[in-house]
Formats: sequence, structure tokens, C-alpha cells
Amino acid sequence: MATQDKLPDGTIVDLTDEQKAERGLDLRQDNVSNTVEALKEYDTEISKKLMTDLKAAFPDLSRKQISAIIGNLHHESRGFTQYQQTKGEGVSYAQWSGSRKTEFLNFSKENNLDPKGYDAPLKFLVYELNNNRKHGFLNKNFSEAFNNPDASVEELTKIFENNYLAAGKKLMSDRIADALMYNSNEGE
Repeated sequence: MATQDKLPDGTIVDLTDEQKAERGLDLRQDNVSNTVEALKEYDTEISKKLMTDLKAAFPDLSRKQISAIIGNLHHESRGFTQYQQTKGEGVSYAQWSGSRKTEFLNFSKENNLDPKGYDAPLKFLVYELNNNRKHGFLNKNFSEAFNNPDASVEELTKIFENNYLAAGKKLMSDRIADALMYNSNEGE
């Protein structure tokens, strides 16, 4: 839908991109449709299941804490659509790589789970958060920071990324935007 203006004689005309820019308007075509399409990215079966299943696994975590986790996983896996990392070795929702990739694949095999399915990454994530001394809640600094009731979604997203994921390219603003979307989606 083009942005329009009404001339003094009542004629409706479409504004050019230059006119839109002069008026400080968004230059994207059909901004509303773009927004609706973008929001669909966050309304997936996987994200809804993760919200429910992580709450069941960690009943003491708040929605903002779980949103920080899901927002980070969303970022890592390109909206839960990419199993293999682009130009890298990472796999699944958390893009586990190195020894953690090996541990994830072994965990999947030992538990008869499909590493490309839903259950393997969920169960491995829960396992690591409960048992990994470096990247899980057994890490006292991580646990204390992540369980600070005054921490914002933005802060929780950073804490989770820095302690659990420790990605090479953080792109923190994207992770935070994803987490905020999950935290604001109260309809789930």
C-alpha cells in the first residue's frame, strides 16, 4: 500500500520515495504488511512449545527469563529454521559447536533422539542448563545473574548469551529484539 496525499483540489496522489523521505515517512512498501509478516516469524509451533516446555522444566523461571532464552535460540537458528550454521560447524537451536556439538550429537544418539527434531535440542538444553558447570546454572555467577528479579529482558538476554551460548558474533541488538518479541507475546 503506497503512502498517499490529498491535493487541495481533492485529488489523491501517491507520494514518491523522495516525498516520503522529506516528510520523515518509512520508505518500505506496505509497512503494515511487512510488520505483519515479520511478526509471523515469532509465532511458530517451536517457539510456543519451547515457552511451555521450558516453563515446565524450570518452573521458577519468569516469562522474561524464558523469553531471553528463546530469543537467543531464535537468533542462533534463524527463527528455528536453520539446523546447520551458515559458514560454520554449529548445529541446532543453540548452534552448538566444538565439543558441545559432539556432546549434543552423542546425547541425541544415546537417548534415541533425532538431532534435527524438536526433542533433542530441548532435552539437551535442559540437560546442559541443569548439569554443565561452565555454561549451565551450576555456574554460580551465571545462575545468580540470571535469577536477579530486577534484571530486564535486555539484561537477561545478554547474560544468557554471554554465559550459555558465548557466540563469536553476538549481534546483541538482534538477540534483544527477538527476546523482547517473545516477552511481549502474551497470547501464547
